[in-house]
Amino acid sequence: MLRGYVSSQYPFDRAGSSNYMDDTMPMDEVDPLVSTRAASPPTTGEIVATIASALGTAPSELPPLQESIDSEAVQRVLETGHRSRLSFRYYGFRIVVGADGTVAVYPGGDRPE
Repeated sequence: MLRGYVSSQYPFDRAGSSNYMDDTMPMDEVDPLVSTRAASPPTTGEIVATIASALGTAPSELPPLQESIDSEAVQRVLETGHRSRLSFRYYGFRIVVGADGTVAVYPGGDRPE
């Protein structure tokens, strides 16, 4: 089950997943592998494109983001204000997404084979 917590500590779950969302990773300890910034809250397509860029692959080669997180909930959180930020694990990375348009990909463990 995906259990998520954002700055406001509203949980949201997605059945069938062991991933989670949180905002507890200290961002000043590690530089991102890739970081992009859009003019507005990033779409799920922009999030996946940034992750693909970190891997040097096409976005279509990655598993659908919706299989790991509730992408609609991500969009709702990001639309709450320019200071909203959340992070989650996806495909062996820690992804940090901000309502200011920031998408950062950090090392987060082993990637699936």
